[in-house]
Amino acid sequence: MSLAPVRIASTESNSHLYAVTRIHGAGQRTRRTVRETIKRCLVGLAGFLGVIAVLVTIAPFFGWTVVRLATGSMTPTFPTDSLLVTHSVPASDVVVGDIVTVQRVGELPITHRVVAMKPVGGGLEQLALKGDANSAQDPTPYLVRTVGVVVGGLPWGGQIFAALRSTVGLAGLTVFAALVILWAWWPTSRNQSARLGDAASERSA
Repeated sequence: MSLAPVRIASTESNSHLYAVTRIHGAGQRTRRTVRETIKRCLVGLAGFLGVIAVLVTIAPFFGWTVVRLATGSMTPTFPTDSLLVTHSVPASDVVVGDIVTVQRVGELPITHRVVAMKPVGGGLEQLALKGDANSAQDPTPYLVRTVGVVVGGLPWGGQIFAALRSTVGLAGLTVFAALVILWAWWPTSRNQSARLGDAASERSA
C-alpha cells in the first residue's frame, strides 16, 4: 500500500524533469539559431564590403570610377555628398546634356553638365560645362580628349565612401573582415559537439 504514492511521485518528478530538460534544450537551440543568424549577417556584410572594396580598386583599370560630389553645384539632380559612377569615354562621344567628370591639372576634378561642345581637331573637344544649381556656366571651356560620363549615382554615401577609401578606413575594414571570419570559424568543433549532444538527448528522450 505504501509503494503506490512513491511510484506516483517518482513518475511526476520524471515528467517534470523531462519538461524542464526539453524547455532548456529549446532555449539553447533558439540562442544558437540567433547566434548563427547574426554570424551569417556579419559574414555577408564583411563579404559585401570586401567585394565593393575590390571593385572600387580594380574598376579604374577598366575605365570605371566612383566619384564623390563635395559641393552642391549639381543640385537637385545630385546633391552634396552624392556618389556617382562614371565611365571613361572619348570626349567626342558625349552629347549636350550629359553629365561628365573632367580632370583638371593641379585642381580637383569637376562634375558638371555639358551645355555646348565644339571639336577642335586631333581628337580634342572643347566642352562648355555648367552645374545644374549654378546660374552661369563655368567661366572657361575645357579642352579634353577623354571624360568620365556619369552613368548613374546615389544621392548619399559620399562621406562613407571617402572614409572607407582612406588609410584608416581601409585598415578598419580589413580588421573588421578578419575578425568576422575568425569569429565565424573559431568555434566549429564546439558547435559540432553541442549539436551531437542535442541529437543524443533527443534520441534518448
